Amino acid sequence: MSKDEMNKTLTVFFSLVIFICFFLIIKDLLEYSMADREYEQLNNMISDEVTIKAAPEDDTAAPGKPKAKTRSDFDRLYEINNDLVCILSIPDLGLRYPVVRGRDNSVYLTKTFEGNKNPAGCLFIDYENSPDITDNNTFIYGHNMKNGSMFGSLKKLTDDDFDSSSTKAYVTTEKGTGEYSLKDARVVDINEYKAPMDEEGLLTLYTCWGNDKDRRLLVTFSRT
Repeated sequence: MSKDEMNKTLTVFFSLVIFICFFLIIKDLLEYSMADREYEQLNNMISDEVTIKAAPEDDTAAPGKPKAKTRSDFDRLYEINNDLVCILSIPDLGLRYPVVRGRDNSVYLTKTFEGNKNPAGCLFIDYENSPDITDNNTFIYGHNMKNGSMFGSLKKLTDDDFDSSSTKAYVTTEKGTGEYSLKDARVVDINEYKAPMDEEGLLTLYTCWGNDKDRRLLVTFSRT
């Protein structure tokens, strides 16, 4: 092969590599944008109040008959996905998402709340946790998205310049809303970390940390 032919081959090769990289970047951005739009629409279905009150009863029902209830936020979300267990809100971070529970911990890694295949996935509790959020320590998993969506905003809690002294998390189920105070936010080695299971009322948010497969960002809240 002549020098000119080699140069042409290398030019074509590197052009192809650049094109593939560009294509993958655009593909990721489009998928992230689609996920953001989906969750923004879901957020519009949820009441602005942190606490989702019980739906009002219909006082016009005939005596002796059950009183009908108007459609609640949960009713509307259940129609989309009956794996729903709660809504997680952290006002200081502008974070509010529905949380689901799958048959295992891989289902919602690449599937959104509406069931669309997307790398953003969905927030989900550990499949071994109780769906009524009554375990001593309930784990909620989510991706640490570069655009700050999902659990991408949790990294702010590790920033010394961020005032997290009054940061609260709210977990709303059909029965009401639980309030949690920030207890700890740190990066751990998952090969050495042992989750606290004896203390009651813990909520642990679990996400990746950079490209290190052995390190995770764990943010723990304690029920107040």
